[in-house]
Amino acid sequence: RAAAASAGIAVTTQAGCGWTWSGVPEWLTLSGGGSTSVTVAIAAAANPSKTPRSATITLAGQSITVTQKGRLGAPANLRVIK
Repeated sequence: RAAAASAGIAVTTQAGCGWTWSGVPEWLTLSGGGSTSVTVAIAAAANPSKTPRSATITLAGQSITVTQKGRLGAPANLRVIK
């Protein structure tokens, strides 16, 4: 599995300007939000696939692409003995 990971994005607006997020897939979790100056935490669940995954979300009217690597396969020089 590619490990779970998190990051933060700072959002600053003028007083009275509310904002939201949308387009968030189930493997991403966002927290924080709504106020004029906040850091929104974005957390990605572990990726069980070898295939990288990405999503483009909208946060405060801006498009943001989040990409997560796939899990690593066995190294080519690894020999498994039963």
